[in-house]
Amino acid sequence: MNNNQSNTNQATTEIDQVTTGVSMDQIATDTNDPEFFETFLRTIKEDYEKHGPQLQAAIEKLAERYNAAKAKSIPALTSFFIT
Repeated sequence: MNNNQSNTNQATTEIDQVTTGVSMDQIATDTNDPEFFETFLRTIKEDYEKHGPQLQAAIEKLAERYNAAKAKSIPALTSFFIT
């Protein structure tokens, strides 16, 4: 197994730990639970630090788009996440 496959498997495992036994519908409602949301953010931070520049660039692009949508309005931000 090459390093990229190892990193992908590790990332999948970390994400699976957050969402194990949770349906996509529950994820939307469970984000109101501070512990779930903190775990989600911690996972993103750990993935950003551990996995190479390709994932880092994707997360940075997400942050840019999030901030641009938020600067326009909260409805624009909501639309950003729904679409």
